[in-house]
Amino acid sequence: MSNLGKMAFIFGAAFLVFWYLFVHKIILQYLSSLGLLPLLSNILALTIIPYLLLFILELEIFIKLQILQATPKNLNIKLVSLDNIYEVNHVSLNQYTRSLKSLGFVQIADFQEREAVIRVLWHPEYQCGAEILQSLNKTSPYTYCGISNIFEQGWAVAFLDNDINQIGAYALRVPKRLTIFKSKMPLDKLLKLFLEFRKQMMSDLNISIIKDVSIDLYLDVSKKSRRQTRQKIIWTSIIFMFIEMSLFSMKTDDEKYKCLATYTKA
Repeated sequence: MSNLGKMAFIFGAAFLVFWYLFVHKIILQYLSSLGLLPLLSNILALTIIPYLLLFILELEIFIKLQILQATPKNLNIKLVSLDNIYEVNHVSLNQYTRSLKSLGFVQIADFQEREAVIRVLWHPEYQCGAEILQSLNKTSPYTYCGISNIFEQGWAVAFLDNDINQIGAYALRVPKRLTIFKSKMPLDKLLKLFLEFRKQMMSDLNISIIKDVSIDLYLDVSKKSRRQTRQKIIWTSIIFMFIEMSLFSMKTDDEKYKCLATYTKA
């Protein structure tokens, strides 16, 4: 039996012992007070309800562990030369790089984190950063760009030109970190929209940009973001998260934008 199987067995046994020792009599009394037949009350309190709850709890734990396993606690991000990584799609990477440089961005560094590579750029005039993110996984390849800023008081905002992770980003959103998706929007328009939103956000919240952005700060912010994501996964019900994701997926693009772009004014 695997460690996960042993954990599930121990948790299930402990839950059932707790249920039959302390909970089932209370539930039985409540069901009886509703006027249910004694036989039906016993069936519900002794079998259907506890095993249904146990199934839901163990499903929650199983899915949560799988997600946490795919989101390691330690962000293994390192400086690399993308020329030495043969899996990189240099066509799309260079196309994004040229487009961003034509808008005034300057290339800073390249990183690798597990099965993805990241090219980081900086705009000296507008004081904002850009990231080109590319998956090295051949079964689900993608390349997209994000324009972002870090602010005082822990605030951050990013505009992405792809909606590949939009539903997941909504479910895993954390306070003070806004991620807004504008699928397939040209980078010049994305930058313009980002700067307009940033200006309004700075005015509303009375915050300023952190201009002294170094590689160390970039790595620290990335690691903090990973910790916040893991905490969100740990403390949020997976079932509730899936319900949120389903409801969000039914919204229009404008409604999705409002949900992701909402912040509390100072």
